[in-house]
Amino acid sequence: MKKTLLALTVAAFATSASAETIFDKEGTKIDFSGSVRVILDNQTKKENGNTVRDGDNGHSHLRNNGTRFGLKATHALNDNGYYAVGALQARFKNDSAGGFGTLYAHQAFVGLGKTGYGQMTFGKQAVIADDVGLANDYEYGLLADYVPTSSVNAIRYDYTAIEGLTLSANYNFGQSTKNDGKLLDKEIKNGFAFGGVYEANNWIFQGVYGRTNYKAKTSDKHRADAFDAAIGYNVTEALLVGVDGGYQVEKTGSNKDKSFYVGPMAKFRVTDKSSIYGNYLYGQTKNEDGSKDKTHGFLAGADYQFHKHVVAYVEGKYVKGKEFNANGIRGDKTTEKAIGVGMRVNW
Repeated sequence: MKKTLLALTVAAFATSASAETIFDKEGTKIDFSGSVRVILDNQTKKENGNTVRDGDNGHSHLRNNGTRFGLKATHALNDNGYYAVGALQARFKNDSAGGFGTLYAHQAFVGLGKTGYGQMTFGKQAVIADDVGLANDYEYGLLADYVPTSSVNAIRYDYTAIEGLTLSANYNFGQSTKNDGKLLDKEIKNGFAFGGVYEANNWIFQGVYGRTNYKAKTSDKHRADAFDAAIGYNVTEALLVGVDGGYQVEKTGSNKDKSFYVGPMAKFRVTDKSSIYGNYLYGQTKNEDGSKDKTHGFLAGADYQFHKHVVAYVEGKYVKGKEFNANGIRGDKTTEKAIGVGMRVNW
């Protein structure tokens, strides 16, 4: 879930490709970045003790894991620090039945900014909720994103004039599909969010509030109000501990479904080239009719950097879900297991 700005995390996970400047002249700079990502994994889901017969469930596969490349152009508009920016990132879908996945535009946006103060961008892009959350992983994220982390058509503003602090707000227009073209379970009418990230004296504070209005199929209004937050502390240069949490109220007419999650996490840098990490999840949803859904989960992994742009990792998770009716009687039970070995080569 999400990204963090900590040097510890960047060193240990190397999740962001390092851009290569391919043009820099007369105030114009163009960067090219990319990351080839492959994983060999096995994922199994069971319901009430029976293996779910669904496609690749229970089978091992060597597959694409979010391979991407992109360009970013920045043009200085004058000598006072004002600039224009444009970025495009293309990715390969992970779920292609054959080949390496279909190519699609994951991000495409333009904007204006001033050095030392911030910028405003317009288009298909990540938003402030994507910067909230400490429980990073390579593949099997446990935590929910109650506040949307991206939009296919958003306006985003970031204020960065204070060292260590980023304040941001975004407005999302209507959306019926995800970034990769898959249909959303609930079509979005519009939404907004505002939040911030602050780092000082080994502490990290992150938080975002958002409201998402959905297109209703009846005269009843359908919306979700949500909050995601995280707090972390660098105990030493090698050890980071923290906790993520979130709360959401989804309302349809007068009916309300309430959800929350909490997720303690830790990362330890064993050497300059390797680290281990672990996350825990407890989540619960209470529905209007009194029924409940509870989830427990664990995730653990280790990585090794062969080079500043090359990282290999092993990661696994175990998640158990239980349903309870309004009388407290247990209903369906699900379990999810996954184990994977992957590698990323960035540039």
